[in-house]
Amino acid sequence: MPSQLLIFLLVAFGAEVVGTVTGFGATTILLPVAALLYPLPQAIAYSALFHGLGTMWRSVFFARAVNWRITLYFGLASLAFAYLGARLLPLVDPHIIAKLLGIVLILYAGYSLVKHRLYLPRGEIYLIGGGVLTGFLAGLIGTAGALRGAFLTAWKLPKRTYLGTGAVMGLGADLLRLVAYRQDGLLNVNQSLVLAFLLVALGGTVIGVKLVKLESSQSFSRIVLVALILAGIRFLLV
Repeated sequence: MPSQLLIFLLVAFGAEVVGTVTGFGATTILLPVAALLYPLPQAIAYSALFHGLGTMWRSVFFARAVNWRITLYFGLASLAFAYLGARLLPLVDPHIIAKLLGIVLILYAGYSLVKHRLYLPRGEIYLIGGGVLTGFLAGLIGTAGALRGAFLTAWKLPKRTYLGTGAVMGLGADLLRLVAYRQDGLLNVNQSLVLAFLLVALGGTVIGVKLVKLESSQSFSRIVLVALILAGIRFLLV
């Protein structure tokens, strides 16, 4: 196994553990490392493929807790615009968008930690708007799970519902952007590589699920908010 692939898989394993515990962050951790190992378009595509496999496993583990109303409105809007964002990847500088997203995440999570958390009105229009924005950014910059996590935390969901709903929505967006990357020639992988990604993602998900079971609801909430701040800082450093 080439050393660069081994490094990628080791980091991917840890990223998937974090992604399972917080509901996002796997690509935020993995993509910068992948960009050091591969050209940026290939790094985004590889990270997206691994993330898709990770969200697949998370969707399986938390399937019974999914809120299908949120998934329908938020997820369908996210799907449509994830494909659009992915097709615009060769035309737009994603770094500026990432920095703006980082500022939003830091402000939201920081306020929620030191004051009362913000809650969104529970109307369909807010779900659709959140899905449009999240899906578009997912395709454009290769990751927007943190923004989706921010929207979902504003709905005050139980932790397993939060994780399952986010995973199912993320899976749909991942599949569509992978199709776009494939059409644009950014994603060229063989069966052995897919199998390696699949097994590493499964291992990281299993460990993450075990950690989730050990957390109280209050500590889980604070962990997610701190992770949002860290994700925002990471986007500012892109």
